[in-house]
Amino acid sequence: MQELVLKLQYSKEDLRKYHFFTIFKKSKLYLVTFSISIIIGIISIITYISLSRNSLLIIFGIFLILFPAYIILVLMIQSDRLFKSAKIYWEEHIVTFYEDHIFVTTSDSTQKIYWDKIYEVVWTKKELVIYLGRNLGVYLIRSKYDPEILFRVEELLKKSIPLNKFKLK
Repeated sequence: MQELVLKLQYSKEDLRKYHFFTIFKKSKLYLVTFSISIIIGIISIITYISLSRNSLLIIFGIFLILFPAYIILVLMIQSDRLFKSAKIYWEEHIVTFYEDHIFVTTSDSTQKIYWDKIYEVVWTKKELVIYLGRNLGVYLIRSKYDPEILFRVEELLKKSIPLNKFKLK
């Protein structure tokens, strides 16, 4: 098989997308928490308007509605700080796919990862993430790569990764 090579150059926005993907798409708990927070906040405000004029109720409602925005803002700030401080994200990463492993190469290191050591692979319409651990992975934005190469990568992943570790979304 001819080797498949993908070159990655992360931007601050790419790192931010990866963090949001890992938090929100991988774990539905955040989305449920945010939804419940907004719904209870709206109910609190409606109750304040229609039934009582308790100022604590309106403050509680506003807090619950703004809570998800606060969490998103904190995540954005953390992601931006990580990008500034971790110079590994500034470097080009080369991911080479083989039958039984992948190589992830930067300017000063090469890591050989066998398929059985992969934690999980998540394939969506926009992203491909090969997780090496619960929250650590190789993040690919699919629109940056040739569809033919991505098709070959997908076929290799389907053949190499156990079905319980391969998630199509």
